[in-house]
Amino acid sequence: MDAKFHNGLSEGDSANGVKLSMGLTGGDFWARIGGCRNVYRGNADGGAEEIDFSKVLAVCDIESNPIGITGVVHEPGKSYLYAVRSVNCAGFEEQSLDGLERVSFDADGTLIGKTCNSVLDIIVEPAKESKVKISWRYCPINEQSECVKFCVYSNGGCGEINFCEVIENIIYNRLAVYTFESDMLDSGKWRFCVGAVSAAGYERMSREITVDIDSAPIADTGDIEAEVI
Repeated sequence: MDAKFHNGLSEGDSANGVKLSMGLTGGDFWARIGGCRNVYRGNADGGAEEIDFSKVLAVCDIESNPIGITGVVHEPGKSYLYAVRSVNCAGFEEQSLDGLERVSFDADGTLIGKTCNSVLDIIVEPAKESKVKISWRYCPINEQSECVKFCVYSNGGCGEINFCEVIENIIYNRLAVYTFESDMLDSGKWRFCVGAVSAAGYERMSREITVDIDSAPIADTGDIEAEVI
């Protein structure tokens, strides 16, 4: 069980434990026998590194889709990055950034716009000359707001993805498949994410995709001498 979910001194009555129903079981996780999903939040301007994964904001059962969040203050004029992570029945939580969504508020504290759909089937493949090719699809069925473009983000080859810097904007034009090919990349573990953006600027993030790049040149073997033995 992840240590942040269990405090032996409080026996489940910690702030996180109460949301996970662990206070009822004296600190055991079996109250969420089917697993659950946890919600976290951070300042969008600081990217994923600003998400506080030590504080669970809300919890729902693993099979539930909507997650209600109450008692959380949103400051006017600010944008937040929400993350959702799944937890299994033993209390072990995934560590990915697949479930990300940016939420923005205007100067009056009103939620800006409605969401378009998330991109589908996103993949990254190595290309020639230390480049990568990212591909994805978008389906407009049942979207609450029309998608107008896609924003591509990366981590620059190290650390977490920088959501404050868009590396490419691609206009939505109802094509079946969208692609982005990068410039030559330095060696490192590259992380990418694609956001589908509505006309009002509301953005829904894809899951994170990663690829390892090794751009080191092949060493010169020097002169080779051969002789008959």
